[in-house]
Amino acid sequence: MIPQGARKLTKKNNFIQNLIFILCIIVMIGTIYYFRPINANNVFPELKNVEKIAFIVRFDEKKDAEFKNIEIKEKEVDYFINLLEMSKYRRVFGETNIQSQTSAFDIAIAHNSSNYSIVINNKGYVVVNEMNSKKKYKILSSKNDTLIKLINEMLNGK
Repeated sequence: MIPQGARKLTKKNNFIQNLIFILCIIVMIGTIYYFRPINANNVFPELKNVEKIAFIVRFDEKKDAEFKNIEIKEKEVDYFINLLEMSKYRRVFGETNIQSQTSAFDIAIAHNSSNYSIVINNKGYVVVNEMNSKKKYKILSSKNDTLIKLINEMLNGK
């Protein structure tokens, strides 16, 4: 016969073990959900009805920053938006400065209701800066070329 106090202790231990197990499952599901691949519409605030896009600064790991100040409109905007939409993204923790040790573009997107900026580098990181809120993402998939290479090709015609 098990004493009454030992029976209560066993029930309490089982409850604690079950609670810890359930919490671990919730944390694992939350982590998987947070880092799942997301599309461009969930990353960028507005991709529809973009009026213009300005490529402000081109950072290069081998030389100083180059001020581009190139604006694109209409069909070129659609082409750039398609470049962004063909990729999948994943949320990333960490610092938001992604232009210091790599090639990167600082880009301003003008929409009729809001403006925001993005920084894209050749290592596949994107930082979206909207109203003092910086969010960092990693590009998971795009076609054979990197996004920076495609942007360079697009701007070389300018």
